[in-house]
Parts: sequence; C-alpha cells; structure tokens
Amino acid sequence: MKKTLGLLLLSACFAYNAQAQLARGFYRIQNTYTNRYISLTDNDPANYPVSAANITMPGIKTIKPGEAVYTNPSTIYLIYNVGGTQYDMEAQGTSIHYITGGKMYINLDLQSDGSYQAYGTYSGISAWLADDSEQDVDESFLKNRSSKTRNWWARPVDTANEYLGIKPDVEVDGKYYGTIYASFPFKLVSGGMKAYCVTEAAGSGFKMEEISGVIPALTPVIVECSSNSPAENKILPVEDGSELGKTNKLYGALCARVSPKYRNVVQYDATTMRTIGKSDGKLAFVKASGSDLVASLYLRANKAYLLVPNDAASTLVLNGNMDTGINDVKYENTTNNRWYSLDGRELKSEPTKKGIYIKNGKKVIVK
Repeated sequence: MKKTLGLLLLSACFAYNAQAQLARGFYRIQNTYTNRYISLTDNDPANYPVSAANITMPGIKTIKPGEAVYTNPSTIYLIYNVGGTQYDMEAQGTSIHYITGGKMYINLDLQSDGSYQAYGTYSGISAWLADDSEQDVDESFLKNRSSKTRNWWARPVDTANEYLGIKPDVEVDGKYYGTIYASFPFKLVSGGMKAYCVTEAAGSGFKMEEISGVIPALTPVIVECSSNSPAENKILPVEDGSELGKTNKLYGALCARVSPKYRNVVQYDATTMRTIGKSDGKLAFVKASGSDLVASLYLRANKAYLLVPNDAASTLVLNGNMDTGINDVKYENTTNNRWYSLDGRELKSEPTKKGIYIKNGKKVIVK
C-alpha cells in the first residue's frame, strides 16, 4: 500500500538520469513541477521519527534555483545503489539509512521522461516523496500534495550549471575570503583560489597555512576567493579525500535549524568563538554581531569559526602578536580610560593587582 506522505526524508533525493540504475556520484535533486531543489536542513536522527503509522521528515526544505542553492553544501548528495532499486544518499554528515534508524533506503521508479518518483517503505507501508504544490514561493517543505509534485530530476554536480561556489564573507585589501564546512571532500576549481587551515591562535593573533590538493571531508577552512561572485569561486565535491594531517584550530557547524519543535543549532558563545572578519585592513577573527548569526544567536550552517580560550582577545588578526595579545589592533573605545588585560579582556575597574595592562591603547605597568 502506498501513501503520498510528502515528507519522506532525503527520500526524494533521487531523480536520476534516464537509466535503470543511477551511477554513483554527487547530485542535486530538483522537482520537475516546482523547480525547487532539496536541501537537508537537519541531520539529527531524533528529528526524523519513522514508525508504521508515520513517515514524516520535517527537516527537508525545498529551495528555488539561485544563490541560495548554488552556494549551499546542504543541496549536495552522494547517491549510490545498495541493491536492486534501493539507494542510499549521504549529505550533511548523515545518510537516509542512518537518519531513519536503519529502517529505510529509497526506492526509485523511473518515469518515461527520465525523471524519478521516489518512495521509502517501512513496515509494509510506502510513502512517496512530494514537494509543496505551490510554484511561486522561494522556499517550502515536502508536503502532502497532488501527484504532480512527485517527479524529480537528478542533476549531476558539475562546474557549469550545477556548480557549488563560495560566497565570500569579507573583503580585505582587494582580496575576498569566505569559510566553508562541508561533509564531503572537495577541490578548488576556479583559478586564483586558495584554502587555509588555522594552525595557531592565541593572544590577539592567528596563523594560517595553505592546504594543497583535496580538502578532506568535515574540514573547516578559510578560502581565498578569486572574486566576490560565487560563480567565479567554484569547488567540486570528490570522494578521494584523506586526513588533513596538520593542526586545525577551526571548527564548523553543519546545521542551523531553529524551528520551535525541531532544533539543530550551534549556539554562539562570545567568550570562546570568533567568526571571520577584518580589523584595521587585516584579515581577522572577531566577535560576531547579531547580523552575522542565525536568529542573532546561532552559527550559520556550513560555516567555520575559530574556537579560542575564554580569555582571548576580542579580535585576533592574521599574523598578530600571539605572545602577549598585543599588536596594532586598536581596541574599541580606548580613549575613555577603560582598562584591558594583555589578552584584550575589558576590566570592570582600574586594576590593583601588579602587572601589565592596556589603557588608552598603551601598556601601563601597575606596581
């Protein structure tokens, strides 16, 4: 017995080429009626309850073509056959089989136009994947709708129409930088791009080192981009990644889902987290503002951040002073007689303990 229960996990993540079996590879999945692509917004298995009475997957969003798709790692899926007409799909550090507690794979029904209808089966009941039937909205979720939204294309990821590009976060001295945290290995494709990990971070400085070749899966990195356009900052998912083999002080968040019922977020902590920015014309990691965060509270999905000690400076500048926390960074409001420790922490009052402090941007020795 088959039911049209629209929300079938990454279920739909399969609309393939006009062949009996889809070749293993990286794909985007696009609805033939709404044109929206599937995005996995939530990789927490606890948020995907599957039972004989209910196959509802509320963490799957559908997105209209555009920058929201072409800069979004959560729209990229590694799809492969596991036997017969069944497939598994990996994205955002999980897979269909894993996220459903090992209860389901995805079955594909090839259509005459080369698209696929996808369904999952559990306890004798199957559910078709279907998008919301509204065509004009930019974003929606899988819903119980008519059969016209059941068909999906499988679009192989490439460097042309189905590319993945980096959207820079900051411009520094004519160069553009962004961060990415992807669940798959990838290589840089566009000319003029470089990838870096952060090897050291202390005081008010950090150091970064270039990564050559393939960027391993789940490796948060800084990417020096060739321009401000994602279409000129292309990367390509691959499967032959290896371990990084070097220290990396960067961490990453894969998801940022803030719905009231289902939450999958990394909450921002201003005492220990810094996000990419700039200071005095230099690349830096800074305290995030509300506009840099999701709902002013959470780290953005698929982005990297720097984890620092809770006594670290507010701003860490590339190649800044890592011994004392002092460099040429100008602390905010230093002209109003505020006192700071050597690592940049603002003090509540004039210090009485012996030591070296910062006042009005200068070192002051308290004896």
